[in-house]
Amino acid sequence: MATCRLYRQYKFHTYPEPRVHVMLSRNAGSDEGYVYHSVKMKSIPLSCVREVEALERRWSVSLGLGLGFNIGVDLICYRNGMDSIGWHADDTQSETNVLGVVVESKGSRPVCIRPKGPKSSYKVGDEEIELHVGEGDGYELTAEVQEHYEHSLPKRKEVREVGKEGDEEGEVDGRARAHPKPN
Repeated sequence: MATCRLYRQYKFHTYPEPRVHVMLSRNAGSDEGYVYHSVKMKSIPLSCVREVEALERRWSVSLGLGLGFNIGVDLICYRNGMDSIGWHADDTQSETNVLGVVVESKGSRPVCIRPKGPKSSYKVGDEEIELHVGEGDGYELTAEVQEHYEHSLPKRKEVREVGKEGDEEGEVDGRARAHPKPN
């Protein structure tokens, strides 16, 4: 997956996003794609990456989604330790579930999760956690998690470039996004 040539680096206003990704969908061309902040991603056919298409079918069945994820699969590549994503919630298009799966990795990187808002607003029992995920691991961020928490993938200096011989670590994260279908 790290050598997939479909990845694109988007920009937040004028700043390049510190990762690359591609939106894949069964309904490419006829769907809205995915929009967050100033980024608008148009999807391409899921069939362009057969391995991800097979995973999406299995996820759809196991999660009871019928025809699959409404928004699609956002295949994200964190190419090295400088690629990251800051604190955010995947809630710009009323997503109900975000399923993250580490498809390819030479080690683990933490997915950090914390309650939304300043630390001074934390209630008893609120805490920040780190999920150390590696190749083959998966995690689900439900609608409730998106509503009350935010997550990030911080920079890690010791991570080498993905796809290079002898690399110690790197990550390709396939995220499937779903939101309620209109009645």
